[in-house]
Amino acid sequence: MTTYRVYFRDHRGIVGRDDFDAPDDGAALSVAEQLYDALSDACQSFELWEHERVVSPVASDNAEAIRERTQAIVIEREEAIQSSIFAIRSSRRLLDLLNQARAAKA
Repeated sequence: MTTYRVYFRDHRGIVGRDDFDAPDDGAALSVAEQLYDALSDACQSFELWEHERVVSPVASDNAEAIRERTQAIVIEREEAIQSSIFAIRSSRRLLDLLNQARAAKA
């Protein structure tokens, strides 16, 4: 596993970040994209980094399989973001998606 950091940005700059482990760039990018989607009402873009390297989007034939494989990581990170000190934690969309995920588990 490798540690990645995703930065969430709005027109002023960075409004939040999160660190997470993923097995490879494809999985990390899937996690970052899903987190960005969950926070899209609180930020306008994101950047994904692995140490000092920017991770660029990669085309994948198995994007849905990667998305399913990373779902547990995404929910864990959404919960961490909601508990963080960053402004993005107040995202209404994030809260709605977390509530849906929790209901699906019950």
